[in-house]
Amino acid sequence: MNDIQAKHEQMLYPTARLISRDTQGSGTIIYSKENNGKVTTMVLTNSHVIEDCIKIKKGWDPRYHADMKREHRNIVIVECFKFNNMSTSIGTYSVNGDIVAYNIEEDIALIELRDTINKWEYIARIFDPNTIDDIKIYEQVHVVGAALGEDPLPTEGILFTISKDIDDYRYWGCTAPSIYGTSGGGVYREIGDDYEWIGIPAMIRVHMTGFLPDPIPHLAYFIPPTRIKSFLDSNCYQFIYDDKYTVDQCNDMREAMRKSARSTVEAKMGVVSDDVDEYVYDDENLDEFDDDE
Repeated sequence: MNDIQAKHEQMLYPTARLISRDTQGSGTIIYSKENNGKVTTMVLTNSHVIEDCIKIKKGWDPRYHADMKREHRNIVIVECFKFNNMSTSIGTYSVNGDIVAYNIEEDIALIELRDTINKWEYIARIFDPNTIDDIKIYEQVHVVGAALGEDPLPTEGILFTISKDIDDYRYWGCTAPSIYGTSGGGVYREIGDDYEWIGIPAMIRVHMTGFLPDPIPHLAYFIPPTRIKSFLDSNCYQFIYDDKYTVDQCNDMREAMRKSARSTVEAKMGVVSDDVDEYVYDDENLDEFDDDE
């Protein structure tokens, strides 16, 4: 495989354009495998790319006999690009995806495609957790995203920081130009003849010129692999980067985590019976879950 072909297959082809209710952004396909006769395909992006698909509404919950906040998640349309002659874009096809995990403060979201039959051919090579500490400033990096809604747009640069704190969260920075719409795409570093996905483009520096913002595309910041690994671990999606975990094992871990969280909520609400018709509530504790914020 020559270098140009490797760049196409390992960076360009795994890039998707995400269309939510009001915005467009990018995503990277980082997992697609068959497990027990069902294909699981996962896409990583920024939460700000899909946040308009998440609504928190207050309404009556018959299980708890109380007004509760409920989360409603709309589907995300994942547009996948098709090419002829390696580089000639011939269009896209769309697959519906579900938001299965997100963290607004961390600005990370994970989407699972609803297509459980077709395995994705081109997957980004996700970082090796054991070599994250080896990454250094001056390394050559590539950024790929559907900038401004265009077909995947690749740029090149170098790492210029791995220790930038923004709003109490660690970011890495690179000089590969980014612009609006690149968010959610991929940042890659060169590993021999291959390209390793190491982060999610998230923001660029903006300089105020008079009353207007002037974007600085070559001062681009992305979410580093350390934070992405922590996000996947906390949501029980370790199978994405570690073959020692299976999809079923992670699903069981996630379900156990949800049951534990539900038990904690019920305890705070004063639930004293397993019978849903015999719940007893502590009005003081209910205030914690029954507000208008």
